[in-house]
Amino acid sequence: MLINSDKVEGRCVWSRWKQVGSLASTQRRVLTDLNTSSTECAPKENGRYFLEVLPTEVLVTRMWFLFIYAACLVSSVPSRDTGCPAQCQCYTGIIGIGKNGYIIQSNLQNMTRIPDLSGLTSNPQPKLLRLEKKAITRVTQTDFPEGIRITRIILSNNREMKLEDGAFSNLHDSLEYLNLEITKIFFNKTLTFLRGLSRLEYLDLSFNNKYHYEFGDPNISSRLFDGLGLSSLKALKMYNSNIQSLGADVFLGIETLEELDLAGNLLPGVPDGCARLSALKVVDLSNSRFTTLKRKSFVNNKKLMTLKILYSKVTTIDPDAFVGLEKSLQVLKMQQCKLSKFPTDALKHLTALKALDLQMNPLATIPDGSLSGSFCLKDLHISQTYIKVTRNIFKGQENCIKNLYLRDMGLDNIPTESLRSLKKLQHLFLNGNEIKVLCKDSLTGIKASLLVFDNNPLARIEKGAFQNLTHPLYLEFQNTLLKDLHFTLDYDTGTFGSINVRGVSLECDCTVARLIHEGVSLSGACNAMGTQMDLRDSKLPGLLSDSCPTSESHCVRGHAYLLTVICLFVVSSVRKVIF
Repeated sequence: MLINSDKVEGRCVWSRWKQVGSLASTQRRVLTDLNTSSTECAPKENGRYFLEVLPTEVLVTRMWFLFIYAACLVSSVPSRDTGCPAQCQCYTGIIGIGKNGYIIQSNLQNMTRIPDLSGLTSNPQPKLLRLEKKAITRVTQTDFPEGIRITRIILSNNREMKLEDGAFSNLHDSLEYLNLEITKIFFNKTLTFLRGLSRLEYLDLSFNNKYHYEFGDPNISSRLFDGLGLSSLKALKMYNSNIQSLGADVFLGIETLEELDLAGNLLPGVPDGCARLSALKVVDLSNSRFTTLKRKSFVNNKKLMTLKILYSKVTTIDPDAFVGLEKSLQVLKMQQCKLSKFPTDALKHLTALKALDLQMNPLATIPDGSLSGSFCLKDLHISQTYIKVTRNIFKGQENCIKNLYLRDMGLDNIPTESLRSLKKLQHLFLNGNEIKVLCKDSLTGIKASLLVFDNNPLARIEKGAFQNLTHPLYLEFQNTLLKDLHFTLDYDTGTFGSINVRGVSLECDCTVARLIHEGVSLSGACNAMGTQMDLRDSKLPGLLSDSCPTSESHCVRGHAYLLTVICLFVVSSVRKVIF
């Protein structure tokens, strides 16, 4: 028995040391405050004990520390939120772009009703309810208790769901986002289940107006949103909903709309219903059936900034098709349509136009001067066309174009003369062409710092090909026929910012070591003694260090050699003087 003989105020604490587990040195102290005098502190059972007498104030301090430690342990253990519905998982997380909140979701696939949410009304956090791909058959007003503060709901892919009148009305002061994709909604009457959602900003009704092999009327004439109080609605998606026409009053009641997605429908032209939406900024009419953009198609949409008509059958654009958009339209995307003639007359008055995408159209030429409109393009996409890049093709945009896409155009050499006229060019995409050699003067005068040559049969880069260009250069050589990066040895440090050689067969040689040492960002892999190593592998510099010493090590060794020679000379001179 080990006894601490110091006794204060007659209080003692029993402590027992027990051997725990298989290690003899592992012990556990069990404290028991017996509140007895020192004369009563004696062993009670077999085992090793010792007596430690502590001052009362020390004992109280220790007990407080123990209490605080225990409280911290309890607070660090996540407790189950008793308000979370039994069939759900609830946790705090990201519920939208830049928004945190409380997420309620369930993995139960055969859920037929909205779970009881009443236990969450006292939780003040904004909430996201995710119940997509369930078997919910009905949604009513009583499913959402007042004051629950749900801001986002995703009920997509509940294929048998019936939404009752005012189903979400108890969320009138909180709901901002509602996804009802594939939920058996037909567009033959006013959508009264949306009644009262005055704060709703985003509504997705895509893949509706049809149910299995049952299709709703494709000619929509009902006032779908009239009188529902949707005064804040900004974005509406009705993608792939078997729509052939939209009457003039379909969008009555949501004139605040700024984004409309009608892609994937059977539209033969710009629907009449769009004329009412004077606040529109973005419209998507992709995958539609119309062949002509008629005159004044958007005359009432004077705030329209982005127009998407991708993967459509448009062959003709009337010269007056964009009347009304002269000061607003900034982005026009008509990728993979049927245009065989560049729409010079239709574009020339669009003073705000910044991005034009005509890739994958059967365009054979852009006549000189066709880009000399009143616009100033930053982005031009003419990839996968038959356009011949002539010397004056970019006339009128010399001080504008920053990003130029010339992918998959069958180019076997770089059209240097036309490209050197682009004084603001930053990014040049030449991937997927037939370029085999970068000659010394292939890039002369081109201002771009990002050069993309991916998927070209490029096998050789001549000395000086990157001389006098904008530095640092960012080069993309993915899936080319290059065998090494020796072309970089002709340039000073700082010439290259990054080089991407994914899909290229390289050896882990001293050129790679030099580029890594200089801080060039390399992407891809190289072969090191039969093993493929990622060029960003932290072990690679060490692997190459012995066989490829850096310039600094050369300098250190040179200085050391010079100092040795000087020392030997001095010693020799001193010896001569002495002796």
